[in-house]
Amino acid sequence: GSVNPMHVVLAGLVGALIFIVVLVGIVKWVVSGA
Repeated sequence: GSVNPMHVVLAGLVGALIFIVVLVGIVKWVVSGA
């Protein structure tokens, strides 16, 4: 079957969102004096 482009875009956005949240979490953890 063909892949729905919308699903690809949605997966990309979700992946980017998770990446940003993790990145911000790490930065806050380091700044807080880990």
